[in-house]
Amino acid sequence: MVVVLAGSAWIAAAVEAPRDEAAGHWSSAEAMHRQYERGFIEASGFGPNRLPVKPLRDWRKTLSVDGVRYRITAIDLIGVARHEQPVAYAGLKSSDTDARSGVLVAGVGIDLDVHNNHSRTRALDDFERTALAQLIAKRGLEVAGAADGDGRRALGGLRAQPDCLRCHDSYHDGDVLGALSYRLARLPAPTDKP
Repeated sequence: MVVVLAGSAWIAAAVEAPRDEAAGHWSSAEAMHRQYERGFIEASGFGPNRLPVKPLRDWRKTLSVDGVRYRITAIDLIGVARHEQPVAYAGLKSSDTDARSGVLVAGVGIDLDVHNNHSRTRALDDFERTALAQLIAKRGLEVAGAADGDGRRALGGLRAQPDCLRCHDSYHDGDVLGALSYRLARLPAPTDKP
């Protein structure tokens, strides 16, 4: 597995990221994506209706890269498998979370009709188009990304697994069926207290 997040030292070798979930942060973009990918895959339903499930609603954790901390501000689902051209479904954003707990407020989130392919969708932006092309071209690539002003963008692939192929039968194991698009904001550095 390889992670490429341009604009910084966000290139990781094909090694397992350390398990730091208990520490309240991820030390790599791939560890962050794995948590959300697992929650998405384990959720019932189809496509965008999987986003508001509990494992995807807890945004208290931060991503630490080169000593800088980032917090997720939005997650959008990129639909590939069921669309002639990939689309982004309006997803979850940090303004939908409880300010004190960092957990998505009950009843807030996505209410989409998965049978209506144009329900709350938008075209991919330049970053998403480029990152998705990288993910499709490189089977071992899990997350692609770039600097975005003072924050970061990341796009993590949702690759076909054997269970996925029951519905997505025109695809093969490892093909990109979709992706999760992350926006991350840089957090202020903690102040030293005497």
